Amino acid sequence: QEGLCIHLYSRERHEKMDEHMRPEILRSDIADVCLHSISLLRHAGRSGTVHKFLAMSPSPPDDASVDDGLRLLERVGAVVQCTGGHELTILGVHMSLLPVGLHLAKIMVWAAFFGVADAVVTMVAALQYREPFHGGLGQQSALRSIKAIKQELSEGHASDLLALVGAYREWSASSDKPKVCERLRLNPGAMHRWQAGRNRLHDELRSSGILSAASWDRANRNGSSVALVAAAICAGMYPNLASSNGSKGLLLHQGNLMAKPSYSSVVSGTGASGGELYSFAEVTQVEETYSVSQLTQISPLMPLLLCGEAPLLVEPDHGASSGISGVADEWWKRELATGGAPAAMMRARLEDGPEVYRVEHSVLLAICHLRKLTRAAFQAFCATPAQEHPPVVATVEALLKKDYVAQSHSQVCTRGGEGSCAAPLPGTHDAPRRGAVKPAGKGRAHGRGYGKAGGKW
Repeated sequence: QEGLCIHLYSRERHEKMDEHMRPEILRSDIADVCLHSISLLRHAGRSGTVHKFLAMSPSPPDDASVDDGLRLLERVGAVVQCTGGHELTILGVHMSLLPVGLHLAKIMVWAAFFGVADAVVTMVAALQYREPFHGGLGQQSALRSIKAIKQELSEGHASDLLALVGAYREWSASSDKPKVCERLRLNPGAMHRWQAGRNRLHDELRSSGILSAASWDRANRNGSSVALVAAAICAGMYPNLASSNGSKGLLLHQGNLMAKPSYSSVVSGTGASGGELYSFAEVTQVEETYSVSQLTQISPLMPLLLCGEAPLLVEPDHGASSGISGVADEWWKRELATGGAPAAMMRARLEDGPEVYRVEHSVLLAICHLRKLTRAAFQAFCATPAQEHPPVVATVEALLKKDYVAQSHSQVCTRGGEGSCAAPLPGTHDAPRRGAVKPAGKGRAHGRGYGKAGGKW
């Protein structure tokens, strides 16, 4: 509403304030700055490194920050090193054309690949603005009410982002929008801004070449599939992964920090048993406390199949965290040739990440093969979005859907069926359940096992 807003500051805080606002280049995400700098150099046909290009700005970022930004771009597959600097990958070209942050741009590309583009565009548009839910400032009762509404909108799935999609779906489908806003505590002005932003993102997807009018139906062939939306979120948000430590909160895999879900998150106060995996969008710090927002629960299969540019590393599981010694592609070919040991448990992790997963030998063989084929199909999609997907994409989509359902049920029931029961890792309170894949980071289990009873594998 219109009016005069007066902010009061203590003298101590006022003395610590900068005299002028910092330049935008220093306030922006350094990875985004590096991405668009490389894009500008590419379009201008100029040679030179990002460091030299940014050094010409009136307020250049320091070299260490630029190095960090470039490392993140390499990690998410947006750039590769070349003689004399860095080049955009075909994925990086698409990401540079989308007017959203680095991770959100990658989520949108993966969403188009998995056929859930419209749902993800709705979600990404919401993240460009302040959250549309509103309540009394600092009122705990209002925050509890908003959390309950989000849990209703997410339809039982532990995802703040799916709650946003549900809110927009209800608002857009209603003929009485003011009534929906009142019931769901939505800000009417925010909803109209959200709708306009969503329409703009649709146009940007088409102008970037990722989608066309002819391919729109194929980009939404899976509707709002919760599992595939979560898979796109996981692939795009990586390396932003966290695992539940029960009542202690969330362990952020990058930096090994302990954090709490934001109070209004659907994950907050759910009594997670420990081991659940999440993707997240943002970490904030207030004094010594870290808070994580925009959480989405994922299954352990998603990072193994979709995340990271580096290969998987594997080793036999001997019940303790030892060095991962083998590259998965080489191990996979060798094991297929020799027959391997189908009952053995293996450990696998991404070369550029700390997450360690315990995986049945036979299942890991399938994961290595599917990871290689999926990544090749995704690269082909980025190069030629209009071409038909190879059959393996439908196989992976079906597997991710089935695994996500199993992930949801594994928290409340023990899955039966054949399979070896592994001994608990150090730090666990019970033996892992029968099954195939379980996260096991830093020498202790972060999650529960998965069985083969439902024909999941």
